[in-house]
Parts: sequence; C-alpha cells; structure tokens
Amino acid sequence: LPQEIWLHIFRLSTSTSEKQSAAVTEYQPFRPIESALTGSWWIQKEIFDAKRTIVLVCKAWRILAMEILYEEIRIRHSTQGLLAGLERSSKELGVDGYARWVRRIIIDPVILDFDVFNPIGVALVLARCTSVETIIRPITQSANPPLCRVRSDFPTLPTVKRVDWWLASAGPNRHKNLWSSDFLSHVLENAPDLRYLTISGNRMTQMFTSNFDLHDYPSHTLNLPSLTTLHLDCDSQDPVFAGTTLECPNLNCLVMGAPLSVCLPLLNACGARLRIVEISRR
Repeated sequence: LPQEIWLHIFRLSTSTSEKQSAAVTEYQPFRPIESALTGSWWIQKEIFDAKRTIVLVCKAWRILAMEILYEEIRIRHSTQGLLAGLERSSKELGVDGYARWVRRIIIDPVILDFDVFNPIGVALVLARCTSVETIIRPITQSANPPLCRVRSDFPTLPTVKRVDWWLASAGPNRHKNLWSSDFLSHVLENAPDLRYLTISGNRMTQMFTSNFDLHDYPSHTLNLPSLTTLHLDCDSQDPVFAGTTLECPNLNCLVMGAPLSVCLPLLNACGARLRIVEISRR
C-alpha cells in the first residue's frame, strides 16, 4: 500500500472523538463540555500504547508513524526526559526534530515532577513545540493546586488556536486575581491567534473567597484579538474575570454554562458584538 494509505489507517486506529473535538476552532451548536476535559486517562494511555506499538513493528512503520506518536504529548511525569528527547531529536534530525509534529499538548492535573509554583519545565516544552495548536488542562477529581506563572520569560505561542482549561479545585487564598497568578494567564497573553477558549470548573473551585470586594482585584487588561468563541462551564459564583478588562474585538459566540454573575461582565463588555449566545446546561 502507498504510505499515505498506511498513515490514514494508523490515524483511524488511534483516533478518538475527543481528538477530533479538540481540533475544532469554530463554534458548533449544542456541544457538551469537551470530552478532552473529561476523557479517561486510561483510554488515552491505551491509545498511546497502540501508537508506540506501531512504531516498534519495523523500521518503515517507525519512520512513517513517528508523526502520529508525537501529534499529542502529555506533560505528567518525566518532563525533563521529554525535553531532552525533543532537544536530541532536533540535533539529529534538524527542523525542530520530533517537536515539529506536536499539535496538541495536555498538561496533566496530576503533577508529579515539576514545581507548580514555577513550572518552567512546562514552559520549555511549549517553547520547543513551535507548531502546537491546542493546549488542554483536563478535569481532576482531586484537590490539586493551580499552576502559577513562570518566573522567567514565557514563549510566544503563535500557532495556538484553542485552549481548554479546567480551573484547579484548590489553591492558595492569596490568588486574588486569576490573571496575575495563574499559568493560564501566561498562555492567553502569549497566544495572539487564539480563537476558541473553554474555561471550566466545578463547585469545589475556590480561586476566590465568596466574600470578595472588587476593589481587592488589581486592574488588568486581557487582549484576545482573534478569539471568536468563549465557552464558560463552571458552577462557581465567584467572578472569574474580576478586575480584568477583556479586549475581544472578534468575539461573536458565547456559550454560557456558568452562573449569570460570571457571564454578566462579559455580556456587558461584549454583548453588542455577539451573534450567538448559547445557554448550556451542565
């Protein structure tokens, strides 16, 4: 068979609806919260094992299927080993090595080997993967702390078009402003072509105390020039965008799966430009 057909067969055998959903960058009506956020880790592991098996069959399949193996990477453990492998392949193969195939990065909520208060390893992986299009932080049922901002230069992410982010269920109370303390703010500020953003959370999400004072939140402007679709899906009554002025000149689709107290600031700021407002139910 021609290589193109083999490659198509490999993709079909290792593809899921979650992957297809994560590649969408335009509004599609009445879609549930993306299964990329809720997908089973064990299913993803089985898919990865299948890809790894394919590349081990023979040299010809390895050359052909390495692209599929690296299309999606998950940052969970052995972060330094992942970085070393990407750097080594760049030296051996040139043109960014295996990193040039990465299109989707999952930042696992179960953190095993990097500092959540200065996740420089995660930032270095993002910097190495210059063609990444989707960044995901999936749902966790345990109380894991949020990722904080990196205490160094953060890479520009010109190819990122979609971000799906689950807000951590626990975090220090000093985090008065999500956009000045969380890793997500770094990602959004450095993704000029971001078009689709999902922010999700549950009733355990306590990024802010319930007795808040808006004057406690420092003023901050978040500029998302290319964003067209924003999907809010959280139960928290707290103001996710407190103290933040949103600049979204191209936002035209808002999916409201959050309390009105969360969505109202967005409606006040961007309502005149919206073409579609979808009321979703969790």
